[in-house]
Amino acid sequence: MNAEETFELWQKADNLPDYLQEQLDELGKDPKWVADAFGQDINFGTAGMRGRLEPGTNRINLFTVGKVTEGLARLIDENGEEAQKRGVAISFDSRYHSREFAEYAARILATHGIHVYLFDDLRPTPELSFAVRYLHTFAGINITASHNAKQYNGYKAYGEDGAQMAPENADRLFSYAQKVKDIFHIKADNVAKLRANGTLQLIGEDVDEAYLAKLKKVNIDTDLIKKNAEKLKIIYTPLHGTGKMLYDRAFRQGGFDNVIPVPSQSIIDPEFPTTIKPNPEYRDVFKPGFKLADEVDANVIIATDPDADRMGAAVRKEDGDFQVLTGNQIATLMAYYLLVHLKESGKLSNDYEIVTSVVSSALPFKIADDFGIKTKHVLTGFKYIGEEVDR
Repeated sequence: MNAEETFELWQKADNLPDYLQEQLDELGKDPKWVADAFGQDINFGTAGMRGRLEPGTNRINLFTVGKVTEGLARLIDENGEEAQKRGVAISFDSRYHSREFAEYAARILATHGIHVYLFDDLRPTPELSFAVRYLHTFAGINITASHNAKQYNGYKAYGEDGAQMAPENADRLFSYAQKVKDIFHIKADNVAKLRANGTLQLIGEDVDEAYLAKLKKVNIDTDLIKKNAEKLKIIYTPLHGTGKMLYDRAFRQGGFDNVIPVPSQSIIDPEFPTTIKPNPEYRDVFKPGFKLADEVDANVIIATDPDADRMGAAVRKEDGDFQVLTGNQIATLMAYYLLVHLKESGKLSNDYEIVTSVVSSALPFKIADDFGIKTKHVLTGFKYIGEEVDR
């Protein structure tokens, strides 16, 4: 079918939510929009899919989410009863319709007899990766558009290693999704029924505690923290997103008690009203943090994007102004600090390796050379670094 025929099919659908029907009626007046929204299927790659929250096959909405989830269900079915029992962990962020999409995906999978672990509320993306490994699930789903503007949402699929799904399975998932004939009537039993028969299970604090326990072990020099933490005053902003859920417990168990949240940006809000684009790499998102830092004489500002898998930081300089650090600068500082500690503690060996993407700074590699450890470039994307972790 061409774009116009597909558009007409959507117009005849009997179960579009009111908000989608209103958008379809209004946006459908523009032929260019129809051609773009219905002229192709939204791309699904190894990082999943991301697009504007609008009706259409080339957009993110309840039906494109359902189609891809049905593809995942068929992939899991293909892998047999063990894969079905291991199931899928699902999380979501603070964007419009994220909870709705996550619950719909859970219902589709559970209707297939696939065990689903659905977070009871929004959670940071790193916790979803942890949950996949902790619960030994076959896959994971995160409903998020990361640091994109408020008009967007997305769908990320994860493999059993907690990294984004490997290309082979991602391709098979997409192939199965393409075979779904009626995206408007994918079978999805109601939540009460699925919870009653045990295929849909809510998770939350139980996984939080396990995640935080692991996170506590990340600090490598607790003595240094004990000696200096009280001198450090930290401003934190979750940029209206999932970082708010665990930041206080994470900082405090790590030894940092003097952490002050930015009030205006600690409101969970899909409008992201304090910034045009909630990307912690951009200086403008720190403006409320700068103001608060000056009021309380803070040294550092830390920001996380709405799904809390991207961090930005600003540090006060000698002249009193703040410098926003780039991701490459943060990674370089972390790499140097870790290697210095390993060397001073006598734990450094040439078996260690720094892995970075081809688009990242080369400076960590120069540092690695000085410390006599190996280095490796991988393609852009967390999944490719994740593949190296277990090797």
